[in-house]
This record gives sequence, structure tokens and C-alpha cells, in this order.
Amino acid sequence: MSGGMHGADVEALRLLAGRIDEGGRSLDGVVTVVEAVIPDPGGWNGPDAEDFRAVWGGEHAVRLRDVATALAEAAGRIRENADAQEETSDGDPAGHVAVTSGAGTSRVDGGGDAPGEPVGAGATASPGGGTAEVEIRPAAFAVVPDDAGDESGADVGRGAAGGGDGRAGSDDGADEYPPPEVDRTVEAEPPSARTPFAGVDGLEPNTAYEVDGRGTFYTDGSGRVTHVEAEYGRTGDLNWDLMEPQPDVTYVVGDEHVFVTDDAARTVAVHVEDLQLGEADRSESVQQRIGDLGGDGYDGGHLVGNAFGGGPEDLNLVPMLEEVNRGAGDTYYALETRLREELNADPPSDVELHVFPEYDGDSPVPRTITVEYAIDGEAERKEFDNG
Repeated sequence: MSGGMHGADVEALRLLAGRIDEGGRSLDGVVTVVEAVIPDPGGWNGPDAEDFRAVWGGEHAVRLRDVATALAEAAGRIRENADAQEETSDGDPAGHVAVTSGAGTSRVDGGGDAPGEPVGAGATASPGGGTAEVEIRPAAFAVVPDDAGDESGADVGRGAAGGGDGRAGSDDGADEYPPPEVDRTVEAEPPSARTPFAGVDGLEPNTAYEVDGRGTFYTDGSGRVTHVEAEYGRTGDLNWDLMEPQPDVTYVVGDEHVFVTDDAARTVAVHVEDLQLGEADRSESVQQRIGDLGGDGYDGGHLVGNAFGGGPEDLNLVPMLEEVNRGAGDTYYALETRLREELNADPPSDVELHVFPEYDGDSPVPRTITVEYAIDGEAERKEFDNG
């Protein structure tokens, strides 16, 4: 066959994905609008009110969001098909990415080697120029020192040096977690679609790496990434550095949400100094996978809710009991609903949020989730039993 087009019209696929996305966001908007006008218990109480809140929060809102998530994931798959079609035509078959610094450029191998092959000599880009070939192994083969958790300086914010104590009302937020000072800044592209840059070996010490599509990565004196500034991804285009968080790293996402991981790469603290309403994509597959870590009766629960702009990646989710994650009563969902109401008030309240998942041993499932928050400066605390 000659003439005509083979494959797909990339722009048409992206237009379709955008329309489907709009539909999903509209459904999310319905949930937000309804929840904004449901009277609080002070304005509507009694058995009928309790039944309505329970059914809305535990069934209707969940189903609407599930459909919105399914639409977002469908849009994401269409975008992936469009990207694949585009890469077929003009992608780099060698899988190289460039690292630039000053006048020089280093070529970095982004995944052409077979798994398990030795790692190369490390990045050699320098302020004065020069070129070198460097291999970067996938994160699955990255070596993290056994004592990384002891020396990293990662701080959950409780008794933290640098200003805040991590408690509600302490002004602990993105401003309290500035990036470390570095000797130089270089530009780079991610090593491959599903390899976290923060897990790469061979990075230069005391360097800031600006990585296209991922964020800015700051290394310490040993060349290990300890601080990341990034943005949430979208369904079908997730930020893989937030999908595979690394041990003992502080992640500042969107200049607003601060996440701190422990030596097992689990999120152990979240700080949002100025909580705001927002929109973020959901990923049903990620939520399902995170929930499965807990087994029967667990959801993948967001630490910073989707309604506050909390993203869909692993960094922001933990296995959360269904009775904690859903419905009315003393639940995480009910607390989020209250905070949304405060932010929807006229005038809106000032809300600060800190979340501390606590784990037993090496379990990926938090035993408890402690939420410390302040509304117009009045600090409150809730602890959810999650095991």
C-alpha cells in the first residue's frame, strides 16, 4: 500500500485526550460543588443528615470520582499512544540524554545497557566544558549506602533544625525547606521514562541538576540526591521521580507541598504551610496498587487530598483502611471535607496541614496517621489508627 497515513494522527489523538480529560474534570467539579454546599453538622443534623453524608461520602462521591479517574486514565493512554507514534518517527533509538554545563556537554546513556551491567565512571560535565560518555543504571540496580539514613540529614519536621518544629502553627512549609547550597548547576534529561533521576549513581557532589520534565535535584558532598524540587504529573504522564521516591530525600512539590522520606523511602512527613483548593489528576491504577500493599480492606489514600492539588504519584499515597479513607464520622475523608469547607468559607480560613504516617519495622503500611492542622491559627490534632 502506498500513499495515505500509517499509524495515527498525533494531534487528533491529543485533542481527543483533552476532551476526555475535560469530561473527567467536570465530574470532579460536580463533587467539589456538592460538597461545598452540604451544610455542616451545625446547620443540618439528625439521622437524615447523617445518612445523607454517609451515603454521599461513601458511595456517590466515590463513584463519581472513580468515573472521573477512569476517564483521566483513558486520556492518559491516548496520550501515551500519541507519544509512541511521535517517537517512532523522530525518537533517539540510542536512548541518550544530554547533560550540559557551561560550554560543555556530556552524553549520558539513558538505558541502552542490559540490566545488571556495571555502572560507568560517573558524570563528568564541568563548568569549563568537556565531553565524556557516562552510563546511568536503572534505579533497581542503584546502590544506596546502608548508613544513608543516618547521614542524610532528612528531617521529618518534628524538632527540625532550620526553623519549624513540624507542629501545626509552626510555619513549617516549603519556605522552611530551602534547597542546599551547591557549587554549580547543570541541565539534564531523565535517563529513561521509568527511571527516577534521584536514584542515579555517579552524580557529581554539591550539584543542582535541572532535569527536563522531572524537576531540580540537589546532591550532597557524596553525590547523593537529598533534595528535589518537582511538579506533580498527570495521568498517563506521571513524574517518575515521585512514583519511585528515594530514601532520605526532601521533596518540595509545586512550591507548596513538602514530603520527607525515611531510609526505606516511605513518606514519613508532609507539610503544607498554606493549604489551598486545587485540582490534580488521579490514577486508579496507582491507588489500586498502593491499596493492595495493605491487603483486603485497604485503599490507596492520598495524604494531600486531590481537592487540595495533591497529586497521583506514590509519594503522596499510603495504604489506608477503607473505614479511615472513606465516609462520614471520624475519618480522613471527613477531615478533608471540613478543611474544604473552611477554604470555601467567605472569607476563606487560613489552613495549615501536617501529616505524619508512622510505621512498624519495614512495613509499607502506616500503623497510625497523625494529622496536625491549624485553622486561623487554632491548632488541632487527629490520630487515625490504620492497622
